[in-house]
Amino acid sequence: MKRRTSVLKRITAAAIGLALTSATLIAAPLAQLPSATAAETTATEMTATESGAPTAPVTLERRIIENVHTDTVSVFVDNGKLVLGSKADINGPGYRIDTDSTLFHLEAASHTTTAKTPEFLRRLGSDMWLAPQTQDPALIWPGFSTEHDPLVNAADDGKVSLELINTKGPGRVELFLSGGFGELNRIFSSTDKLPAWSMGMRQHTHMNWAFGAQGRYELTFRATAKINGKNQTAERTYSFYVGPKNKMTSGTGMLVAADRGKLAPGESLQLRAEFDPASARGWVEYGDAATGQVLGVAEVKNGVARLATSALNPGQHEITARFIPQWADEYEPVVLKAGSGLPIQVTGDVIERPEQQDGTPVPDASLTDANRGQVVRIPKSAKTVDQHATVTASARQAAGQWVSVWQHTAQGQQWLGWVQVGADGSLTVRVADAKPGAAKLVLKLTSGELLGWDAFTIRQLDVTPGEVPQPPRGGPNSHGGRDSGQQPSQKPESATQTCEPSLVLDTGHVDAFNVSVSTGGQAVLQLKEDVTGSHVLHEAEDVLLRVNQSAYEGNIPASLPGSPSGYVLPLAQRSDLVWPGWDTNRTTGSGYTDVTINIHSVEGPGSVHLYSMGSFGDLKPLLDGGSTRLPGSLREPKPAHTHAQWVFSEAGIYVLTVSATATNPSNGQSATTAIHRYVFQVGDVPLGDVFCKVTASADSRAASAAVNDSINEQETKAAEAAKQAKAKEKEKARQRAAEAVTAAEADSEHASDAAAAVTDPERERLLLWAAIGGGALAIGGIGYGTLWYLRRLRGVE
Repeated sequence: MKRRTSVLKRITAAAIGLALTSATLIAAPLAQLPSATAAETTATEMTATESGAPTAPVTLERRIIENVHTDTVSVFVDNGKLVLGSKADINGPGYRIDTDSTLFHLEAASHTTTAKTPEFLRRLGSDMWLAPQTQDPALIWPGFSTEHDPLVNAADDGKVSLELINTKGPGRVELFLSGGFGELNRIFSSTDKLPAWSMGMRQHTHMNWAFGAQGRYELTFRATAKINGKNQTAERTYSFYVGPKNKMTSGTGMLVAADRGKLAPGESLQLRAEFDPASARGWVEYGDAATGQVLGVAEVKNGVARLATSALNPGQHEITARFIPQWADEYEPVVLKAGSGLPIQVTGDVIERPEQQDGTPVPDASLTDANRGQVVRIPKSAKTVDQHATVTASARQAAGQWVSVWQHTAQGQQWLGWVQVGADGSLTVRVADAKPGAAKLVLKLTSGELLGWDAFTIRQLDVTPGEVPQPPRGGPNSHGGRDSGQQPSQKPESATQTCEPSLVLDTGHVDAFNVSVSTGGQAVLQLKEDVTGSHVLHEAEDVLLRVNQSAYEGNIPASLPGSPSGYVLPLAQRSDLVWPGWDTNRTTGSGYTDVTINIHSVEGPGSVHLYSMGSFGDLKPLLDGGSTRLPGSLREPKPAHTHAQWVFSEAGIYVLTVSATATNPSNGQSATTAIHRYVFQVGDVPLGDVFCKVTASADSRAASAAVNDSINEQETKAAEAAKQAKAKEKEKARQRAAEAVTAAEADSEHASDAAAAVTDPERERLLLWAAIGGGALAIGGIGYGTLWYLRRLRGVE
């Protein structure tokens, strides 16, 4: 693209001594430009025939996920089928989102250097952009999940294997886990084929995502699992943007060309639009400003959008084009407006456009089933159109004639203007602003007689991100949280104490310290787990956290807490061990978001250490004062979900006494939970009678029930508010689309009227004058039959 543009600039500059810019209409001999092969033309040309010309889709807006916790790569089973998708903590925790209409954004603040990193990371380059394994509130926190109930129920062996099978982007990509002893384990790479990574069921894992350059990436993952006795695979592409948000949308260069400037009636005109960058995705809608026709829509493939049309009638035409990006966050739209289009002449007798407007619609009573779809027919493929899209019809009996076009809806009749039916009998016009519903396309002759009509349907224009249906909240099988409403698991107040826990957890994801605050400022501390369901809440005293013997490590490095040996619950989840962390996200709606978790005391045979590791294996103390040994306090100034490494120095029974205080940063008010006791059984030791001494009070159970009911109600209202906000955004988007179309039509009508008054020699002189004078920066050529006409435009940078 750049080489060709350079050649054209040299040719034109040599001719008139003018240095051209990237916004120039230029002409060059056909021999100096590559033409489409026969195969390319057959595969990509589009014409407005009875089969129906494609209509331009609208530009969609993706949901941008940033600065929140997201299980980016989540595995589901929907209707017995393995599916890859995504979740994010929006509209409540673990909200399922439509991956295909989502962009995951990593801020430029994630930048770091690779000088002291391992070799596989240095291969990224001197710089990298990192979404870390442990949460940074300023950055996106992407992870992986196999916590979907139907997946867990349908998987035969409780395992899913994941592979990164394709990567597109400006730099290399590495995903790696920071181990508990400072080791870095590569999991996925864009450059090296690594073994498939296996996840257990109800596993929830975060790792480091490293990108070698700023820009746009597409990562395609494949999941494999045995579901209901059969091996199944699923693939999904995830879109990432790394860098400043205000640089997300790229400027777009569009070069529009025709293979000739003069042709005989019935000849095919080849139109071509090239893009810089060639990665631009979307469609080009070609139009004729002189006749009001939309000639057709071509998808941009490998940086080129081609269209062949034989619809042009005798006379002078002006070919316009507009680029409709697939996604609003990727590329700027570009418009080749009327008045700046490609001048095309078709020889033969010209039928003049009527001068007067048509102010008399056909009465609906005259539009009967007998004359529907007879002379004017909309093909089945075009029977349903989006608001402000185009509708295509066939009217062969009026080929080449000017017709008055009307749109009839429940809101009334709207005149769409005079449109010349194509030489091939096709007619494509843009739908006027109207509410969704039934509509009629009515054509009249210049004499005022009804030519014919056909029915079509206008559907709601939707440019906002798609939604994934969410499971019902609080149903009979509900366990709460990501896939259902949050409900606490409680012992009856009259339950007899048996000195046994209600639940034993020795594997799976647990948020041991789960802090919730109601809007009224009441705070509770509970335990939340994803083992028996999704986000199931319990009183801490009802649960035994068992640390299996397999957690024992005999060679803990001397530089790390707990050395030389102990029972380690690592930073990253292991399928054979319980994985305890803490979560303060259920304080968000209350305003009490600054949380301190206080571990007041530890009863047990040895010491307990709690700490984290940096992305590159550096020790990170978490407790107040930089300590790693409990007791101590954990501070989360903003809602967060955190996991850490636990080290118990000896086997035995440990009891932690814990409470939490949540503060409202805006007014300094605080709310403190009741004190709770957490029991850990470490190693192969007897439990004893510890649960005879550990029990939750009736008051704490009642407080938990009240707070959870309040938060459930609040989340339901928030979900409804989000639904209403989306509906309002749809309406705003519809209005923006209407305004854009109205403006484009006004430009087209004005330019068409002006073009009709300018003779061909006058047009050539005006274009040449504009180029030399620096006005419109355009050059016109004389020998239409031997020239390509090119118009290069650039969108807003």
